[in-house]
Amino acid sequence: MSNGHLVSASTITSMMVKATRYHMNHPAPDSVLGIETHLFDTLLQAKSCRYDFDLGLDMYLNVGRWSRLIKEYVDKNAVERFIFQAQYILQGNARKGAVTEMRFKDPIRSEKKHKWGGCLMGAVFRGERGHEPTLIFYSRTTYLGYMGQLDAAVASVLARMISPKFYKEFRFKWYIANMQFHCFKSLPYMYTRSVLDKKLIYYNDNRNEISKLPPTWRDVLKWYIRMIDHYELHGEQMVEIEKYGPYKRVKRRWLEHQGVWTDKIPPSLPISKLGFSKAVNTWEDN
Repeated sequence: MSNGHLVSASTITSMMVKATRYHMNHPAPDSVLGIETHLFDTLLQAKSCRYDFDLGLDMYLNVGRWSRLIKEYVDKNAVERFIFQAQYILQGNARKGAVTEMRFKDPIRSEKKHKWGGCLMGAVFRGERGHEPTLIFYSRTTYLGYMGQLDAAVASVLARMISPKFYKEFRFKWYIANMQFHCFKSLPYMYTRSVLDKKLIYYNDNRNEISKLPPTWRDVLKWYIRMIDHYELHGEQMVEIEKYGPYKRVKRRWLEHQGVWTDKIPPSLPISKLGFSKAVNTWEDN
């Protein structure tokens, strides 16, 4: 087992790209399960909370998925208090060294969902302007290439709500006990990343080279190649034939990426347009 993992970048945008590539290219993940790989004790950090990302165009997700995440994890009273106290600290009104915190909601646990608890655990803010104001997140786990991108969006949106004018000056640190990469749920994200998509295509055409790749790449390609083979055998009907919902989504998104289907592609949803208005049904952002 490793002594932990560190990924540093200039912005959350580049941090998420580097973290994804770091995980996928790691020669010896701390745990390999075939359907996902794990890196334990990870710190991701960025010098700015700027996050240029589009949940619709880059992830094939719609606003409903964002709304469910916010309802599940963000408490109205807790986030309002956190934003107020963070602003107070940022403006230099608090005593020197003051730090504020917020707990995310603990989702209802069941055998099929949140069995081991919620993914997002808590947030911390410290530092007045000119003294490296920093937003810190703590997570039990996150899925890079899928929900991890939304978790990072929560951080950027929260920073913007603290200070629409100066949030890009905030540093960000994200401590993750178990950073995961899901080997087929992450495929739609990979379709929209030209470098990753080209590698998928290359190794599908050169399958004899896959055995030399890192574990995460090998397992990703196993699922990708299975899909391509299904398409060559069944065409568009591969979606209707597929019984497993999450994998059916992956197939559908690939057909959309290829331009075969065009009627259900999610519209653009940049992070700059997101807020926490769904924390409770009656709460609207200021």
